[in-house]
Amino acid sequence: MSQGGRCGAFDDHLRAWKAFEPGLVDWLRAQSDVVPCVAKGLRDARTAADWNMFERYLIAASVHPSSDYTRLLCEVLDERRDDMNSEAIVDALDPIADPAAIGCLRRAITWIPDWDEYGQLARKAVYALERIGTQEAIAAIGEEVTDGLPFKVTEAAAAVLGSSTARQ
Repeated sequence: MSQGGRCGAFDDHLRAWKAFEPGLVDWLRAQSDVVPCVAKGLRDARTAADWNMFERYLIAASVHPSSDYTRLLCEVLDERRDDMNSEAIVDALDPIADPAAIGCLRRAITWIPDWDEYGQLARKAVYALERIGTQEAIAAIGEEVTDGLPFKVTEAAAAVLGSSTARQ
């Protein structure tokens, strides 16, 4: 099957999946060589402003991490959309651990949307920066996390910065 046909079949399967129906992650894990399809699906869904499909492709991106998605995911995260699950974007960036995501993850630490009173988005950004693990990523945590952020964020940063110091 050609790459286009393969990506079309991949897209068809994601479109047919009914929300909350089990088995999607297992199906995704069984797929191989789908990074180009996931990258295309993310781009196409964003262009069409089809945020439902974008979120389905985020699940695929989390299962098949690749730096091929970093730029697009950071662009959408930086838009700070109310109609998009931004935590899912950070969840997809986490296993990629691409240093190119440091900037958008740094900015996500300081974004506490009204719906996120406990700072889960920012906390996840702290852990995604920890996974990247470069000096720049760890420094971003120390520079961006302030006492004015929710406790869960400062707690995560203290744990990361404490373990980072212990490793040195």
